[in-house]
Amino acid sequence: MYRKKSNKDSLEYAENILNTIREPLIVLDQNLRVISANSSFFKVFREEPDETLGQLIYNLGNHQWDIPQLRELLERILPLEQSFDNYKVEHHFNTLGRRIMSLNARKIERKKGKEEIILLAIEDITEKEMAQLALEDSEERFRRLFETAKDGLFLLDKKNGQIVNANPAICKLLGYTQKKIIGKSLHDFHFSMVLDDFYILLEHLIIHGFISYNDIFVQNKLGTPVSIDLQIIDRSRFIQCNFRDITARKIADKEKAILTDQLNQAQRMKTVGVLAGGIAHDFNNILSIIIGNAELALNDISPENPVKENMETVLAASIRAKDLVSQILTFSRKDKAMLIPLWPQPLINETLKLLRSATPATISIIQNISKDCGMIMTDITQFHQIIMNLFGNAVQSMNEKGEVIVSLQEVNLNNKDFSHFSKMSPLTIKAPGAFARFSVADSGNGIGPHIMKHIFEPFFTTKKVGEGTGMGLSVVHGIIQSQEGFITVESEEDKGSTFSVFLPITHNEETHHVEVKKTILTGTERILLVDDEELLLNMTEQLLEQMGYTVTSEERSIKALKIFKTNPENFDLVITDQSMPEMSGGELASQILKVRPEMPIILCSGYSSKVSEENYRDTGIAMYLNKPYNRKALSGTVRKVLDGKGSK
Repeated sequence: MYRKKSNKDSLEYAENILNTIREPLIVLDQNLRVISANSSFFKVFREEPDETLGQLIYNLGNHQWDIPQLRELLERILPLEQSFDNYKVEHHFNTLGRRIMSLNARKIERKKGKEEIILLAIEDITEKEMAQLALEDSEERFRRLFETAKDGLFLLDKKNGQIVNANPAICKLLGYTQKKIIGKSLHDFHFSMVLDDFYILLEHLIIHGFISYNDIFVQNKLGTPVSIDLQIIDRSRFIQCNFRDITARKIADKEKAILTDQLNQAQRMKTVGVLAGGIAHDFNNILSIIIGNAELALNDISPENPVKENMETVLAASIRAKDLVSQILTFSRKDKAMLIPLWPQPLINETLKLLRSATPATISIIQNISKDCGMIMTDITQFHQIIMNLFGNAVQSMNEKGEVIVSLQEVNLNNKDFSHFSKMSPLTIKAPGAFARFSVADSGNGIGPHIMKHIFEPFFTTKKVGEGTGMGLSVVHGIIQSQEGFITVESEEDKGSTFSVFLPITHNEETHHVEVKKTILTGTERILLVDDEELLLNMTEQLLEQMGYTVTSEERSIKALKIFKTNPENFDLVITDQSMPEMSGGELASQILKVRPEMPIILCSGYSSKVSEENYRDTGIAMYLNKPYNRKALSGTVRKVLDGKGSK
């Protein structure tokens, strides 16, 4: 130790010992002046012996040692006690920065019964304290993360694999309190994967650091399996198990798969629609030829001829094919419905008559159609589609044996009725009042509860692949809602089903009746007929001539225009197809109207993306006639235009 050269005493022996101690030491007299200090003190605190020995301790290092806590120890604590240990002092030194010191002080008699000296040991515990604080901070952060983590966490004892801690998330997942979990093992919760012996597991963790299990099951308190991903990680003190509940993700994945399948189905339907649009013109031309020739044949066949029934079947099938193309084109074009006031009875009767020919004779059709039911606002094609779908489903449910009861009646509904109906089917709030109730009941297999809740979903079907798209009831449901109505279902397995459609009764004074009479209107006018399909041209020419008209027919539109220009006054009416080579029907009509602006023109089309029933009026054309058309539609349209009742 360093001391004043003149100060030689019995401490010399002790000085040699103290200088070997790594901990800084300083000796003070009873006036708190430095008698001596060991080499560690000067080295650690960067003090010089000449500036230290004999100095008041508070004056050392330009008064850096004037520390309130040190004064407390030396002036208040030690006078009352002989020694004091682990006295913590924090201070900022200009040369060292902020330091944390642990002081141990001892009072020693220098000479028996006389002067006392103070031995002060100074340990720099700054790094130790900082490390402890960092550890405490780390543990606090881990505790917070552990307790607030959304994933479940277990900590396992490395000695025996028992659970020593469990966070709130895993307690919630399993349904147990933390107290019930701690002390258990993973096996106690019935993991679906096979865990190896714990010590083999531990050995694997030591080598690889972690084990991962994806999409496994753990059993909760209620015995319900819960889907999880599990990671087992080796930590320094424990084994950490991370549990992620993937139940919601699996449900979402399942729903995504369903939506993907529905999207694929929708894309296929769109493709069908595009394809239908592409072939509709030619297909409807073919249907027009079949329908027209069937009607021509029926006109020449006596009622007693057995062939008559066969031809009527051909005609009925052709009309069904026409409706099918119309439905597909509706999906393709997304046509808006044309709602008109309609007496539903004639349309129901006519449709059932057509369906009878395609229904097995072993199935009875019972009709309870009330004549007193009022009019409804509906689209004729869409209402026909409702009847076809509901009747078709009823027939298919009975395996070619049973009965279908088709009913129509007017009913008055109130809020209580709506509350009752809402328990059977999805139902938006409707205004009380009069409704037409159209019902189709069958004696088939019925619908189970697990299927009932899905029947109106798009693409849902219980039929085999290739037997149905699942679009029928969803389309029916959409049509009914668009017409401010609703549909209900009552069914019991093995006892049949009843589908009831409710459409509001209208009091619109404008009435529209479905004409079911086969009256063919006739005339003697002169008609220029243009169509590039030879068979259709010949068939239409025959129909018109049977009605009494004088017909000039032409396959080429350019030649037809030339014929017209040669003698425009020689014709009373022009009927032209839209899709033709060289010149379309619309273009031909435009050229004819330049020559004779008042000329009545009927434009026919099986399908056209440019000309439709909605926009033909802008071209000056009198009327638009959809293909395939039958004799009645043709005669009615021709007569309407010639009598000046067309759009022009």
